[in-house]
Amino acid sequence: MISDTDPAAQEPPTLTTLLDTLRLEEKILLLAGRDFWTTHPLENIGLRSLRFSDGPSGVRGELWDERSPSLNLPSGTASGATWDVDLARRFGTVAAAEARRKQVDVVLGPTINLHRSPLGGGHFESYDEDPMLTGETAVANVTGLQSSGIGATPKDYLGYTSWSVEDAQVDDTAADGIRLSVNIRNTGHRRGKHVVRVYAARRASSIERPARWLVGFASIQLDAGEARRADVHIFPRAFRHWQVGDEAGWRYEPGTFDLHVETSVTATPLNCVVDLSPSGELSRTDMAVSAEDVR
Repeated sequence: MISDTDPAAQEPPTLTTLLDTLRLEEKILLLAGRDFWTTHPLENIGLRSLRFSDGPSGVRGELWDERSPSLNLPSGTASGATWDVDLARRFGTVAAAEARRKQVDVVLGPTINLHRSPLGGGHFESYDEDPMLTGETAVANVTGLQSSGIGATPKDYLGYTSWSVEDAQVDDTAADGIRLSVNIRNTGHRRGKHVVRVYAARRASSIERPARWLVGFASIQLDAGEARRADVHIFPRAFRHWQVGDEAGWRYEPGTFDLHVETSVTATPLNCVVDLSPSGELSRTDMAVSAEDVR
C-alpha cells in the first residue's frame, strides 16, 4: 500500500491523465488557435496560452510595424550558401533570444522546402535544393532554438509520398467555364495530401503574358495506394487580361490555349488544348496525354 507521504504518490500527472480530465469542448479548443498568433489556455490543467511568430529570417512577433522592430537575420538561402552548420546553430540561438524578447514561445521556422525551380516567391526562406545540406542546416538551426527553450516548426511540406496523374477528361458543357477531371494515385507508402494545379499557356499572343499562369487547382488527400478523381473548375476570368489605354478594361484574347496539369512548374504529365471565344466561352479542341509519373 502506498502512503500519502510516499514519493510515488507525489509524481506529476501524465499528459494522458490530464487529457482524460478534459471535456470534449476543451479538447476541441486544442485543435485551433485563439487568434492569429496564440493558442487557447486551459488553466484547469496548467496549460497557458502559447504565442507563435513567423521566424525564418528573424522573429516578427505580433506587431508588424515600426513599433516593434525585429533583428533581420540572413535569409535561409544565404545561410545555406555558407555550408556552415555551426553558423546556422548560432542563427537559431539569436532567433531564440529575439523570441524571448518578444514573448514568443514557438518560432515558425526554419523553412526546409527544397528548391525545384527559381520561380517560387518564398524560396529565400529555404536553404537549398540539396536534401543533405538542407537537413544538416535545419537540424543545427532547430538545435539553436530549442537549446534556449524556444520551440521550432520546420515547414512547409504537405506530405512525404509520391503521386501519379492520368486519364484527364475535359467537360466543356459547364455553365461557367470548363471542368477538368484527372485521376490521382498515391503511389507512395504513406498517406499524403496533393494539390493538382492547372496552368495555361498561349501559343501566340498579341499581348505580353507570362510563359504560364495558374488557372485552377484542387486539393486531394489519399491513403497509400489509393486513387480518386479530382475535379478542377476553370473559369473564363482566368484568361482575361487588362487592356490599357483609352478603352481600358478587362478583355479576352480569343484563340487557342494549352492547359497543363502539373505537380510542379517543371512536371507536366498531362496536357490539353482549349479554344477561347471573344465572349469568353471555353471549349475543348483536342487532348494530348503522356503517362509520365510525378515524383
